[in-house]
Amino acid sequence: MKRTDFFFLFLLSICWACHFSATKNKAPLAPALLAAGFKSIDSTKSIIKDGDVVFRNGTDEVSRAARSMNRKDTSFSHCGLVFIEHDSVFVYHALGGSYNPSQKLKRELLDSFCNPSENNALGIYRYNLEKEAAEKLRKNCWRLL
Repeated sequence: MKRTDFFFLFLLSICWACHFSATKNKAPLAPALLAAGFKSIDSTKSIIKDGDVVFRNGTDEVSRAARSMNRKDTSFSHCGLVFIEHDSVFVYHALGGSYNPSQKLKRELLDSFCNPSENNALGIYRYNLEKEAAEKLRKNCWRLL
């Protein structure tokens, strides 16, 4: 197995979590905080590259459960791979359970993936991928949609 294939399989194995549970009892985020969160996401778009891994920290019970499974660093609850398509930043990520009965990858805009009304942290990791490897990773993501 090639190194990039191993990385992709490893990433998919850690990219699991259920989508957001109902947020009926949560107080809505103040408009100023929501705007600041989206501004932070927009500033991230200028530095992000194909193949980057984006992390988020969800504020729901499922995210808390996912964080509790990591004994070393509970900063984030979910992650996905980033690809830029026609000037838009998309995140490819895995969902489990009843939110994704087909068990395929989900393709979502970065703004939705990191929506500040449902997440309180964002992180980026850049794996040193050559352009050809990033393109192969993109094609694998498309295949798994």
